[in-house]
Amino acid sequence: MSAKSGSVRLSSITKLLKLTLHSVFTACPKQEFFQRFPNFTAAEQELLYRLYIETISWFPENVEEEFEAMCLDTQAGAVFDTVEQLLEEQSLDLLHNQSKNYRSNIKEVGLSWTQAKRKEIDNLTKMVEMAEKQKGDLSARLELLKSKSQEFSNTEGIIDKLRMAIVDYGVEHTLDSSSMSEFS
Repeated sequence: MSAKSGSVRLSSITKLLKLTLHSVFTACPKQEFFQRFPNFTAAEQELLYRLYIETISWFPENVEEEFEAMCLDTQAGAVFDTVEQLLEEQSLDLLHNQSKNYRSNIKEVGLSWTQAKRKEIDNLTKMVEMAEKQKGDLSARLELLKSKSQEFSNTEGIIDKLRMAIVDYGVEHTLDSSSMSEFS
């Protein structure tokens, strides 16, 4: 195996992450999105859809950047290179399994890998918390829009009742004044 095989493995993992993220965060069709918010006006639906598109286009890029930064911080490529080198050495020397050097290298690789995984878990936890916060913010905005939409629809009902009352009052007032003229 070549000295770059660890880097190739890291590159493969990075490509797999990108493909996975892009498949998970694909936009749903506009009409399907609008059907999920039937109580909103067309303008509100458009605004929500644009916000949704911006969010799903931003999130995978941010995750990719965080992953690449984490790989640099944890020297994941170097870890893969070391593992590949150890595997190559092991395949060339069957007695190598019994050497103290091999055991210490395995421990070093194990410790390095464990530290990298801990950092990865911490970073992913932070990203999940950030995503949950953003989801909460979006939910709050959505609820606010829904309540404003309901307030608006309630206002229309009140205006209609007021109009009917005014019309009824106008009709009664006209009848009262005409009946009064008959009595005079």
